[in-house]
Amino acid sequence: MKWMVFAAGIWLAGFVACGRQPGTALRNLTPTTVGPFTAVDRGKVYDETGIYDYMDGAAEIYKQYDYRRLFVRRYQSREGRTFLVELFQFGSPAEAYGIYSHLFDGDSVDVGQGGFWTGTAAGFWKGPYFGYLRWESPGAEQADVLLEAARRVAAAISETGEPPKWVNRFPEEGLQRVRYFHDYVLLNAHVFLSTENVLNLGKGTEVFLAEYQTEFRGNDFQPNVLLVIYPDEARARDAAARARTEVLKWDESESIGQIARDLWGGVRQKRNFLILVTDAPERKWVSHILDALRSEIQREMEGLSS
Repeated sequence: MKWMVFAAGIWLAGFVACGRQPGTALRNLTPTTVGPFTAVDRGKVYDETGIYDYMDGAAEIYKQYDYRRLFVRRYQSREGRTFLVELFQFGSPAEAYGIYSHLFDGDSVDVGQGGFWTGTAAGFWKGPYFGYLRWESPGAEQADVLLEAARRVAAAISETGEPPKWVNRFPEEGLQRVRYFHDYVLLNAHVFLSTENVLNLGKGTEVFLAEYQTEFRGNDFQPNVLLVIYPDEARARDAAARARTEVLKWDESESIGQIARDLWGGVRQKRNFLILVTDAPERKWVSHILDALRSEIQREMEGLSS
């Protein structure tokens, strides 16, 4: 009889825990009131398939980042103004950073482990979560309300985590931000290289896009530096060859050269790593980036073999 009571207790505890997940747990991360705004409902959870019901085509972007679930809650003031809190949960902090970096727009703000304000919406990442808060009512773009809500949600999240480690391995001078993704469609959203997947990006690849700003001879330049980590060396070697011939339009033997009248580029492959530089102001800048990242890759290889 005792074992039946014990087993029932375990079952009930599991039932209660499952009942609290994921809706209750995510709801508890969102406030009931923010200034003059009050939550109008208990919120709704969208699982790995339900996200298509909420955002249809855009869901594929989130699915690329190991998406797990989304919690949406609406807030309204007495005047009828409304905003939404969209809290996404991903499989790891690295993937949460990835969607944050992909959607980053506007100005940096101090929310969570990194945030931004676009003028009409706020976004942040913390641990395996990405929060996006946006106005539904036209003309109600008030930063103070959304940022207060964002900071309260971020403060309620206890987990923290690290971004992908290569985010912090790029030369810092002139670096604006580093975006992280896996697919060439997302790459083309920031830097258009080709209508085809010439770098063979997709499942198993880690892509880092470092966006720089530098001045040369009185002119401003915005070079881009791509670092791609492939599952194997053969795939990286093939991508390097196609980058030379189909992106930079060079002979396969070249590693640095001009890609336009006043722009330089470069490509280098080492083991399963590929480095691609575009839109640089001079050969020296490209060489510096390629050498710096090659040293970081060498250090990584030595660390793995030790």
